[in-house]
Amino acid sequence: MALAGFVGVPGFLTLKRPVQAECLVVEGWVSDYALEFAAKEFRAGQYRRLYTTGGPLTKGSFLSEYKSNADIAAATLGKLGLGTNIVVSVPAPEVKTDRTYASAVALRRRCEERGEQLTAMNVVTIGPHARRTRLIYQKVFGKGVQVGVLAVPEADYEPSRWWRYSAGWRDVIGESIGYLHARLVL
Repeated sequence: MALAGFVGVPGFLTLKRPVQAECLVVEGWVSDYALEFAAKEFRAGQYRRLYTTGGPLTKGSFLSEYKSNADIAAATLGKLGLGTNIVVSVPAPEVKTDRTYASAVALRRRCEERGEQLTAMNVVTIGPHARRTRLIYQKVFGKGVQVGVLAVPEADYEPSRWWRYSAGWRDVIGESIGYLHARLVL
């Protein structure tokens, strides 16, 4: 019985609960296939703006014209046909911990500085990171903003058989701990 519950943890973490929103947010660190999903979601939905978030590059920044994950995601979405009048890069500051929190705060500050009033948003992320992402964005934006989440399935392993892959173990255990941390500490 306990084993079945443990095996089912990714189902709890991999939340797919969108809301009706005019704003789509994409975590900039996600893989290209998740950015393709975000572009399709944007086109299919009633969205007017797409924000990309993320901190500074930790690898390859000296070789890249882009300095943050948010910038790379925005450029990629541009190559996927979304215009610069739609996609807005919102880089977060460099932090050692709580990168998703720092990204959510950067987005909230950007909206406040420009007088943009968000009432609802959907955040695109990968697999088991989804429940924590939704929780953090909800805490940062408060009860006045509806936060939905769209979890793109993990491509590094079969989500239904996650325990057979070392990447699955790292994701599920790490995200379980991260979710508890966000729930109790942030």
